[in-house]
Amino acid sequence: MKSLQLVTPAQVCLFNCPYCVSKTRNVSFPNIVESDYPLYRKRLSALLQEYPDLSCVVITGTNDPSQSPEYVKKISALIKRERPDIQVELQTRKYQGLKDLAANIDVIAYSIDQYESLGKPEVLTGLINRYTIILTASFNGKRLLTDILAKVPPGVSQLTFKVLYQGNQASKAFENDQAQEINAWIAANSLDNETLTSLENDIKALTDSPFSLFFDRSCMEAEGRYQVFREDGGLYQNWDSQQALNSAEVK
Repeated sequence: MKSLQLVTPAQVCLFNCPYCVSKTRNVSFPNIVESDYPLYRKRLSALLQEYPDLSCVVITGTNDPSQSPEYVKKISALIKRERPDIQVELQTRKYQGLKDLAANIDVIAYSIDQYESLGKPEVLTGLINRYTIILTASFNGKRLLTDILAKVPPGVSQLTFKVLYQGNQASKAFENDQAQEINAWIAANSLDNETLTSLENDIKALTDSPFSLFFDRSCMEAEGRYQVFREDGGLYQNWDSQQALNSAEVK
């Protein structure tokens, strides 16, 4: 395992994005971060030592990680103390006021789903600033070089273009009404095919750019990419898994 998704304790999300697949999952996990932090820390520390090839930990969540500032500071410090070789990334929709959280963060990945928001995130010095551009209809008709890149401020060095994830209708996770509403919203508000094709072609043709570019069509497909460590101290194969891989150890 080279990448680990570290899930902050669940809360009601401040942002309530209309395409968020986390809202489709009615499964909750015990929060031992608060009820038994020594056990949680022990589980995470063991994981850091068990996987010497682990190179990246992404602090994410079913809500925005910025809602758990003390967790972010404490856990990022723990990771750097035990495995200073690991790159720690924070994913967020909060565009300002993150400096206090960044002492042990290597990458801040700002999620942006509106063309008008491209210049809003605060660019922090001393770390990698990434834009994760969620390809909604707000970007319809835009060109990569002439429109989008022109609005990205200095200090941003990485861009990920992410296609909206539409859930599998046959999955149990998508049997509820909210899941159906999210899928309907995605179907109505995704980037049109013409602009999507244009973006892909522009990225392929780009030979000289100040940005590292990545196009992601399969963000929810974990196999071969990452595993998920939840607030119950359990390691899960992917976001839909309900049985921890280390279930014998999880209390």
